[in-house]
Amino acid sequence: MNKNLTLLFAFIALFLLPSIIYSQINPADSININANYQNKSIPNVLSELESELGVQFYYQSEELPKKNITREYQNTPLSEVLTELFQG
Repeated sequence: MNKNLTLLFAFIALFLLPSIIYSQINPADSININANYQNKSIPNVLSELESELGVQFYYQSEELPKKNITREYQNTPLSEVLTELFQG
């Protein structure tokens, strides 16, 4: 019984704990944006980000806020940029 309990804790420590810790890391926080957007629509900003970062965003255009962005970003985390874009 004691050996089984030890094996259970070893399994948790070796396999489950690292995945729990890694899942708490947001990759969008490690990418910084340096850009100056002048009166650009959100789809245009997303398209520029896709080109610069080599990523692809999936969205429905009709669901995006209907506004233009005029903002300069200097070393701003991608997660913060995206949050600002999608605020209605």
